[in-house]
Amino acid sequence: MRLYHFTCDHGVRGIAQDGSTRPHRQPLLRTAPPITWLTDMEVPDRDALGLSSLTLACDRTRYRLDVAAEDVPGLLHWPAAAREWHVPRPARELLECGGALPVHWYVTAAPIDVALVGLAESTPNGVRVLKIGAPA
Repeated sequence: MRLYHFTCDHGVRGIAQDGSTRPHRQPLLRTAPPITWLTDMEVPDRDALGLSSLTLACDRTRYRLDVAAEDVPGLLHWPAAAREWHVPRPARELLECGGALPVHWYVTAAPIDVALVGLAESTPNGVRVLKIGAPA
């Protein structure tokens, strides 16, 4: 299965600089470790992915990293992760409202090495593939 991590301009720069994704602590998920979000949705749907950017100015669907699920260490399907981490119902309801489709969400607490991913730029007319160098 292919999974996708969507990110913005500054996010993709940080990933390129670090050579991997960097899991982040989520303010609503106090019982969860720092995580990176992924999805099985190839084409970004902001509402379904919970990336509406209502409080952020950046476009968090601008870039798409592609990765094989088997290359993601510690991969968890979001519904299972939420149960395992005892995420409180009010936090889940807030994350999963407004057209969100959490059945398409996956998480990992481990970095994902850039050498394992492909990068594409999302455009209004689809997704344009970009080439990036992998770390040595």
